[in-house]
Amino acid sequence: MNLAAYLGPCRVVTVRAEEGLVPATALAELPARLPPRLLLHTGQPAHWAEFPQDFAALAPELVREAARRGVRLIGTDSPSVDPLTSKTLPAHQACRETGILIVEGLNLSAVSDGEYDLVCLPLPLVGVDGAPARALLLPAGTLPEERA
Repeated sequence: MNLAAYLGPCRVVTVRAEEGLVPATALAELPARLPPRLLLHTGQPAHWAEFPQDFAALAPELVREAARRGVRLIGTDSPSVDPLTSKTLPAHQACRETGILIVEGLNLSAVSDGEYDLVCLPLPLVGVDGAPARALLLPAGTLPEERA
């Protein structure tokens, strides 16, 4: 995986789920063109005492709308972009279809909405489940300008 996808301009947006899913309308008030990275703050706590059974997942339509607006990576504070009980994983499928990369389980509890630079790099851990990473938000413009 090219690490450049995980470095650069991003936007943090607070969103709310409707019937367990964050709808595409959550992007309605945002510009027609978004930064390549979009982080969605759904209100999950910074730490879980136990793995949550109920959390805000993403509607596949939201993923497709984000892609249409130029997003190439979606991050969320939820532990998954799909509901825990999903068998078909429609949001994961929409991400695959649109080429959007996923970062889940972010701690966005103390982050204000706005523009940032994201630095999200993998941790060199052996024998772990998933792909743990260290994600940092820096003031916008901290990183050198992206090259196409």
